[in-house]
Amino acid sequence: MKSMAFIDYQNFEISKAEYLKSIREERFNVNFSVLAKNLNDRIDIKPTLMKTYLFAYKPCDDLLKLPAQKNYYNWVSSLKNKAYFEVIEGTQEIRPASKDVDIDINDISTYKTKEKGTDINLAVQMLSKAYQNAYDVAILVSGDTDYIPVIRELHHIGKIVVLASLPNQNIVKYEEYRDAHLRMDVNFLKTCTK
Repeated sequence: MKSMAFIDYQNFEISKAEYLKSIREERFNVNFSVLAKNLNDRIDIKPTLMKTYLFAYKPCDDLLKLPAQKNYYNWVSSLKNKAYFEVIEGTQEIRPASKDVDIDINDISTYKTKEKGTDINLAVQMLSKAYQNAYDVAILVSGDTDYIPVIRELHHIGKIVVLASLPNQNIVKYEEYRDAHLRMDVNFLKTCTK
């Protein structure tokens, strides 16, 4: 059996930061290739992990002027050359915080960011790869309930769906359609560091 991992980067990172803060644990980075491999190794039927897809955003041109965003995007870009790994980009856009304030890229109180394209990109990849029979087992790393229609469709066409979530993510709505659930606690996450 073949598997593929589909990782919603921003959903994972936001939830991971909240989870680590709630247990008073220092923040740390995970290696997404190792994360996918370690999750795959925990699946009872032992599929072969074929590829990992990371769905991440590309900051808009204004955000790329900020050193932290530039560093983030350099890291995302560096992942594009990894074997058996693919980055699929959405965008990160900015909007004024209010209609009365001009955006000052150096003053975060003047704007909000909005990620665009990630959910649809992930849904398209999961479904298109399923219909091409590129995998038997889909590993979804996200607690975002927007993916329920995708998971339901995969379930109906006979694919095995494994949901991987953090302890602070509410995945009750997935119960009917997932085949397995892998919980990623702090001890597991620490096995996925660089």
